Amino acid sequence: PRTRRTGYAVIALLLALLCAFPRPYVARAKMVPQDSNTVGLNSTMNALGGQFQGFAALLGGARQPIDLYLAIGRSTEVTDDVIRRLKLVGPQGYTTLDKARVALDHKVDVHSLTGGILEVETRAHDAQQARAITAAYVSAISGRIIQLDEDRIRRKQAVVMDRFKQASARVVEAEGAL
Repeated sequence: PRTRRTGYAVIALLLALLCAFPRPYVARAKMVPQDSNTVGLNSTMNALGGQFQGFAALLGGARQPIDLYLAIGRSTEVTDDVIRRLKLVGPQGYTTLDKARVALDHKVDVHSLTGGILEVETRAHDAQQARAITAAYVSAISGRIIQLDEDRIRRKQAVVMDRFKQASARVVEAEGAL
């Protein structure tokens, strides 16, 4: 019984030591992505009578903007951008891109808070690493949102220019007929 109690004491001491070390650090960043519908012409149109869009979206099952931002924040493109920014694959990091993705998946959680706030939370044993990963995620998410908005603007601009050319051609035809 004496050796058993000594063994239990050693195990309890070891577990107590492991409770204090290694200490996990948590780095959090909150961001409020700017919805493209809240700026410019769309906000003017909403003020003029489109107040029921949000209500109709709730009833109709349309995707809310925070769902889109969550999908962007959890996307492979954002994770790969973070890996590229922090140079996590290579001699000092992980051996493959897949291993780096799995490690980031275990360390980082992107979730939403009430009010349309996006939170990036990183848990790591190194405080500097946790801060760096969180900052890289915030930059990558912001960059991806900007990139998608610019792409959407280019597509809309192409449609408008195409319709303008068609309208100009019809005007020329109409003037010729007159």
